[in-house]
Amino acid sequence: MVDAGVSSDMGKVPSVADPRSPGEALFEEDTSIEPLVEHTKRRRSSHQSIKPRFKKSALKTPVFKLKFDSKRKNPLKYVNIRELILYTLTDVNKLNFGELENRKFVNKVVLVLADGLTAADFGYDSLAGLVEEQEIKNTERYPFIAQTFAKFIPLVSPGANRNLFSCAATLSSAAVPEKHRPALIRELELEGVQLSDLTLDYTQMVANGYPIHPDVPGATKESIARYSSFLATRDLGSKPKMLALDCEMCLAASGSVVTRVAVTDEDHRLVIGEFVKPDEEITDYKTQYSGVDEDSLKGVTTTLHDIQQRLQATISSKDYLIGHSLESDLCALKISHPTIIDTSICFDHVKGPPLKPSLRNLASEILGKSIQQSANGHDPVEDCITCMELVQLKLNKGPAFGKLITEESIFRRISHTNKQVLIDGKKVPKTGIAINFGGNKFFNELRIDVSTDEEAVQKLANDLPNHELAMIKLREPDNFDHSVEKIYQTMPSNSLLIVCAGHGDDKRINELITLQRNISGPLPPEDHQELVACVAKARESLALIKIKP
Repeated sequence: MVDAGVSSDMGKVPSVADPRSPGEALFEEDTSIEPLVEHTKRRRSSHQSIKPRFKKSALKTPVFKLKFDSKRKNPLKYVNIRELILYTLTDVNKLNFGELENRKFVNKVVLVLADGLTAADFGYDSLAGLVEEQEIKNTERYPFIAQTFAKFIPLVSPGANRNLFSCAATLSSAAVPEKHRPALIRELELEGVQLSDLTLDYTQMVANGYPIHPDVPGATKESIARYSSFLATRDLGSKPKMLALDCEMCLAASGSVVTRVAVTDEDHRLVIGEFVKPDEEITDYKTQYSGVDEDSLKGVTTTLHDIQQRLQATISSKDYLIGHSLESDLCALKISHPTIIDTSICFDHVKGPPLKPSLRNLASEILGKSIQQSANGHDPVEDCITCMELVQLKLNKGPAFGKLITEESIFRRISHTNKQVLIDGKKVPKTGIAINFGGNKFFNELRIDVSTDEEAVQKLANDLPNHELAMIKLREPDNFDHSVEKIYQTMPSNSLLIVCAGHGDDKRINELITLQRNISGPLPPEDHQELVACVAKARESLALIKIKP
């Protein structure tokens, strides 16, 4: 057995259910849906009075043993890592890919998602074809990690043939058994929803290609600098309001260019409605979609610079800016804004994430109206009003409205297990903390966004004593070793530490996806093949597992 609480003793790994399939894990539901906020507050204020769950004489050391079957051809998946977390902290009664002896004595679970950690850091050019544990060959890049773990487990990160899916969302949410959905929906309906609940966080903005505004909580200096050439909305000192934005674009040699802009307010009144003269020659007006043709732009003198100045004078950085897949509009306008509500994310596609619904389908299915039907192209004012109506209806109906509710937060799952903890002699639900983690909007966990890994690790050190589960994302590869070492030192004995590498390099993938969006059609065969190959490479991932003795 490896000196990491991980053994190379292995057995057969059954196939793993899709993360969205019902009935993935069984647990005993607490049917009395008691508000958990007070429990959380009590835990934070009375941590020192937490009583040990077991007598010291009865404590046993937890040991994780990975099972392996030589006939297995595929590496483990991120759903397996989530399975391990749930098995450790809840009543799930089966662990498909390993054994965790004395699991009830595990003190805490800390999951680290290390963006930028690669197989090359451990001395491997590729993980293709590797399915069992591998020795860390390169011990110089991350000496503490190499010494502490010694081996890593090859993983395949979430995705499909041509797409990468969110690692954070896969790790932090699990399928809801059908019989438990009504209780979850009732709970969400009682919760209500505020505008701030619908806004995108930093991780969601990055994942969806939004330009990063300096005021986005948790944004790194590097991500802000990447859009330094963009104009950033400013605080105009006015009361925050809701505004909807939509642009129509045509094609030029450089890609999509703005040719029409509309902004409407929450009363559906037009605030800005302008045609825009591009700075370069249009190669394709895309009239059937944009509604713009050569005649539309005759005599138009408004430039992109002019419309930028007007938008900056109209939209305060404190305003809630609403739109459908608004990242394309903002990138074309070369403007960043911190408070975004994206209707393609607020509402689910009928087949579920990561697919996104079209605005036309949302209008038909939710609002019962037809839009984008004209043979003359889309009307940006109509699209703005539709987005505003969708958000206003969501605010009235609650967070479950327009969502499939096939998944629930892993934090909710652990809070509803009957494996609870004692505080002042009373059983209270388990809780969690998420730091810079992103993924889906969670439930009942302390959620924190900061700018640097140093701040993130310090937040974890401060708050870990009050929680059973911590999820943290590290974003600075040069500091990984020091950050993981400090996290490990912070953890109490018998705690489970899991480090996942996330996706590999996705730069070329994003370029090809942008190209596909710009040409509004399938990629040429050679680009399609390159995209498939890049996605397969980026999905080569790994995990490190250690129980602190």
